[in-house]
Amino acid sequence: MNKLLWLREETRPTERRTPLVPDDVAKLADEGVRVVVERSQRRVFSDDDYAAAGCELAAPGSWKDAPGDAVVLGIKELPDAPADLTHRHIFFAHAYKGQEGADDLLRRFVRGSGQLLDLEYLTDDDGRRLAAFGYWAGYVGAALGVLELAGKLPAPLQATSRESLDTALRAAGQELAERDVTALVIGARGRSGRGALEALGVAGVRATPWDLEETATLDREALLGHDLLVNCVLATTPIPPFVRAEDVADPRRRLSVIADVTCDVHSDINVLPINRDITTWSQPVRDVGAAEKPLRVIAIDNLPSLLPLQASESFSAELSAVLAGLWEDAPEWRRDADLFKTAAASLERAGAEASGVGQASDEPGAGFEDLLAFNNERYAISAPHGFDGVAHAGVLMVTCMDSRLEPLEMIGLRIGEAKILRTPGGHVTPDALSGCVLGVHLLNVDRILVVEHTRCAAAANDDAGVRRAIWEKSGVDTGDFAFGADPNQEERLTADVKLLREHPLIAGRARVGGFILDVDTGKLRAVV
Repeated sequence: MNKLLWLREETRPTERRTPLVPDDVAKLADEGVRVVVERSQRRVFSDDDYAAAGCELAAPGSWKDAPGDAVVLGIKELPDAPADLTHRHIFFAHAYKGQEGADDLLRRFVRGSGQLLDLEYLTDDDGRRLAAFGYWAGYVGAALGVLELAGKLPAPLQATSRESLDTALRAAGQELAERDVTALVIGARGRSGRGALEALGVAGVRATPWDLEETATLDREALLGHDLLVNCVLATTPIPPFVRAEDVADPRRRLSVIADVTCDVHSDINVLPINRDITTWSQPVRDVGAAEKPLRVIAIDNLPSLLPLQASESFSAELSAVLAGLWEDAPEWRRDADLFKTAAASLERAGAEASGVGQASDEPGAGFEDLLAFNNERYAISAPHGFDGVAHAGVLMVTCMDSRLEPLEMIGLRIGEAKILRTPGGHVTPDALSGCVLGVHLLNVDRILVVEHTRCAAAANDDAGVRRAIWEKSGVDTGDFAFGADPNQEERLTADVKLLREHPLIAGRARVGGFILDVDTGKLRAVV
């Protein structure tokens, strides 16, 4: 097998980072990987550094003509050409959450029969990223926020060293000490949050760390009572926004600067919808709100590039530890590849439907060919047989349709031991209630769990909000369709449990409990 890794030059003028530093090339050479590096005048490490490490050098942009089995490695976006992408590409693509330009990028891969391996989704078995720039993104983002508060943020920004940045931070912190400023870091337990807290510590700025527990029920008054907000939360499902237009207009607002480290500004689930565009190195700050009391937002999407050396070294150490597994079909790379395959198939189906292809087909299974292929090739061989359909552990669970949930694994049961009913939000709908009654009387059920979960879209809004989101996303008016969304999650859970406990066909025949699953820790919490 030819293991060829092609490190491309970044085309963005401000991008000096590299995903693979010269010192880590040796690790790949030991695994039989040949590394070709495109020459670059911007990269934090010189071409000579890579040559000395044993890399072959190539012209900038030559990846387009690289051998077909080359894996092309980068950090940020690809150039617009070529129109069709034929290689395997590893980079931060931002292509799976409805971001601007995402579908066009995926179409380039589909047309060229290439493959996207998005670094954002290179994760371990527990969903944690295996390689990330997050720590230094948080560090730099918080530092820029402090400098802006002190009126010392330069423009345009320039890449710098850790020593120089820390010197500027300490000087700004001394001035801010007289004003008793405070900072709020949301997402404080993650990599970005930890980096932000360290930068604030260097500056001597008093910081309040918030994470999942503090944002489950948002204390807006407390949030707006800080001078600086550092957002380090990368939402994967809709959650209530942290700062809304009405918050900006609140006369009690003390908050004056937001450093949006996550910078998910083009996503449908942006937690700071008051800002819908990035800021730049030349213009790092944007004012939102009234001119007499503006809220200044920093939303730079390549923050770690301001500290390119530290950011590159830490990222490369993590990535180089797993890169060779790409050619061994390691599970982390296989998951990433499967994600692209799913997105590409969805895009192709959407294109076919939009052009009318497949719309008139009456052939059974039309549009489901990929799923049927898996069933025939793999599941039919290993599928369990001989079960009688009874819940042998006496358990029934009503839970959410969310794809992050594995109901049986959640409670340590196996196929055949429990009945699973899934609804939006895990609510006890009329159909779910019917399933509970059938389970109790005909299927050996004597315990019923109603399980909702954190960061649930159905608990982040009410039905009016869901209808509005659908209208904004697809232009479809759903009228008065009832989705069952309810932002009062625990109240709704308590009511659903009460309904089951008191129902005449269930009361006295089954024990009923209400629980909330923390999707980040995997732990269940008993509520009622």
